Amino acid sequence: FYNRAFAFDSVVGYGTKGNGDLAKLYGNPAEANLFESHPEHGTMSGKGYSVRAESYDQVLARGTKGSGDVAKMYDDPNGVDMLVAKPTYSRMYGEGYYNQATYFDTVYGYATPGQYDSVRMYDNPAGKDTLDASPNLAMMSGDGYAYQAEGFWELKAYATSGQDDVANLYDSVANDQFVSFPEYAVLKNADFYNKVYRFRYVLSLIHISEPTRPY
Repeated sequence: FYNRAFAFDSVVGYGTKGNGDLAKLYGNPAEANLFESHPEHGTMSGKGYSVRAESYDQVLARGTKGSGDVAKMYDDPNGVDMLVAKPTYSRMYGEGYYNQATYFDTVYGYATPGQYDSVRMYDNPAGKDTLDASPNLAMMSGDGYAYQAEGFWELKAYATSGQDDVANLYDSVANDQFVSFPEYAVLKNADFYNKVYRFRYVLSLIHISEPTRPY
């Protein structure tokens, strides 16, 4: 079968979990768009439209760089999930689902505390990047992109050697351990694990409140 819908303000498509169904959602390149993804559904919306994919195994959303597009990606609160964030695309996945946001200017990832979810953040290899990471919140930004991850137990952030990238690691109110080598640094305790690779400057900030959300 082949179905098409034209000029509707709102469209909902229904798949069947476990059948390998794939949904592709596209934003309006002339306007700012919002993509919200959950394990069971994903929605792309903007001025005058909303498109929702229900019960698809994979949801792939495409925005337009420089249009102010935003993606908000949510985990499975009952499972272990992974968020991978890069300047051109981000993906959140876990058991039974895979959601990807491509060419979004800002990406927010939300995990459920206590589930040992992980996030991987990658820099722009051609520019200067800044990471701010606390036990519950991590933000990385550079030219043309920004990501924010909240509630993840483990963070690993990767910079490019030779750039003036900066990592600010904020401790908790408990007893934490900071270990630093030329190639990587770790700040951790039993409740969080933040590790950074190849940042030129790493600052460990003790007993300071978590970074302010700039976006």
